Amino acid sequence: MAKFDGKYLRGMAGPVTNREYRGMQLVQSNPVFGPSSQTEGTKTASGIFGQASTLACSIRDNLEPFINGFYPGPMITDLNTEVLYCLRNCINESGTAYAPSHNSFNKLDGFEFNANSLVINHLLTDPDLSLQGNILSVNLPDIYKTDAIQFPKTAKGCYVHVGFGFHDLQHKKMTLSPVQSIKISKAELSGVDLSAHFDFEVQPGCLCIAVISLEFYKTTLSGELSLNSKTMNPVMILAAFMAEGNTNPDITKKWSQDMKFKLEIKNKF
Repeated sequence: MAKFDGKYLRGMAGPVTNREYRGMQLVQSNPVFGPSSQTEGTKTASGIFGQASTLACSIRDNLEPFINGFYPGPMITDLNTEVLYCLRNCINESGTAYAPSHNSFNKLDGFEFNANSLVINHLLTDPDLSLQGNILSVNLPDIYKTDAIQFPKTAKGCYVHVGFGFHDLQHKKMTLSPVQSIKISKAELSGVDLSAHFDFEVQPGCLCIAVISLEFYKTTLSGELSLNSKTMNPVMILAAFMAEGNTNPDITKKWSQDMKFKLEIKNKF
């Protein structure tokens, strides 16, 4: 509603806005918003970006016991970008759904969650992964050698944690495997060529993400104290792949965590 201040009309009245400018009465038509000018391709691209962000968020949530909130801000954007690349390359021919194959997510292999403390700068032995049937083995060769781990100066030892995140993309459920760990005391390193070995049962038809982290500690009068923080928390994806076979909803529906990601591609608007 426009109001008369004794000299000029001010405000909206119907399809126009009245205002004063340098002693003159101005009448200006209000903008008219028509249908969105975005093309179908633009809408679809926007939807894929949104789905990539949703899936990346689920991956972070599922691996939170490893990440522990210790990451720099850009990590979220970096992971979104990598997941977006993966999704764009597994769209079916009709463009209506994602159809990931075994290697669709291998772009995530080696992804570091904390750029301030890279696993590759602290773990100086190359993890070896092998898949036999539904058992994936993670082997850390020569992990007990004196030069296998780069310790912070104040650290007295390190826990090496390995685990698996499972994502049933079809039924929108996810879970984290029980975490397997070994403890390596800096003082007890003997230079012996011993390896550490971890076995995990892979869930058929699921997106499987193997992750490793290093948790350094120091000793105090009251016991061990973790040294990990936002500036030092080495966590890395060892491998990401779609397991062969079909998901078993009788198993995955019991998983406690839900996902919002959908295999169907829909426009955002």
